[in-house]
Amino acid sequence: MIRNKKITSYTPAGDWALTLVEAKRHLNILDSSFDDLINDYISSAHVMLYNEAAVLVKGAVIGYMDQWQDFRVDVAPVDTVAIYYYDISNVRTLLDTSKYIWNNGLYSYIEILDNAPSLNDRDWPIEVEIVTLANTDAMVKQALRMMVSDMFEMRQNEIIGSVKQLNRGTQYQISLISQRTEI
Repeated sequence: MIRNKKITSYTPAGDWALTLVEAKRHLNILDSSFDDLINDYISSAHVMLYNEAAVLVKGAVIGYMDQWQDFRVDVAPVDTVAIYYYDISNVRTLLDTSKYIWNNGLYSYIEILDNAPSLNDRDWPIEVEIVTLANTDAMVKQALRMMVSDMFEMRQNEIIGSVKQLNRGTQYQISLISQRTEI
């Protein structure tokens, strides 16, 4: 199976797997003076987890392809898949589910059947939209807590060049998730 050929975009849902209350408890913060900052860190941690470990906690991913071919979905757990394409007349159309097989597992894959419609001659005529379920796995929540904690603690120091570095424990937690066999 191949991966989508064009870079995908991630739109996270607003109801995070790690809440503000949980993050503040982990940081041992009792007042509301840092609430906005911590919310920003929670959002960033979710995006970082997707970028580093392909774990989409809850949200949508859009990928683009230039031709009909089988492909693998590198996020989990998948809730829905919608495949849109631009037909010969350049009209955006939802691909009927009878034209592909979706195997939803640890890494879902989609097999495009032989009777796929003709495509418009344009760059990236196929759009794949994937929405995931909320992921509240304990390892995922711990990684999010650790990332938020690192971001909070590094907000004023430990800058190497212009990039802030996560501590080794957080990097290890992310690597464990990315090497997972099941979440």
